Amino acid sequence: MIGAAQRFKCLVLQARWLVLAAQFESFVDPLVIMLSVPLSMIGALLALKWSDGSLNVYSQIGLITLVGLITTHGILIVEFTNQLRGQGND
Repeated sequence: MIGAAQRFKCLVLQARWLVLAAQFESFVDPLVIMLSVPLSMIGALLALKWSDGSLNVYSQIGLITLVGLITTHGILIVEFTNQLRGQGND
């Protein structure tokens, strides 16, 4: 059975996806943005592990900064792609 916390997380993800879908007028573009953050976190944590780094306060602040940076970067890439499609480029 799904607990209340998991239901809440699913509702938050659906609401976030619907807001992004309304913003970009597409159902595919939010998927790109929402998948970029977990993939970047996996990459950052793997790099931290492979370099024998520790998960201290500085690396945690770096991971939080990474989330904001990757989210902004994903939105800008999607907007730029939509502009190119609007101009007729594929």
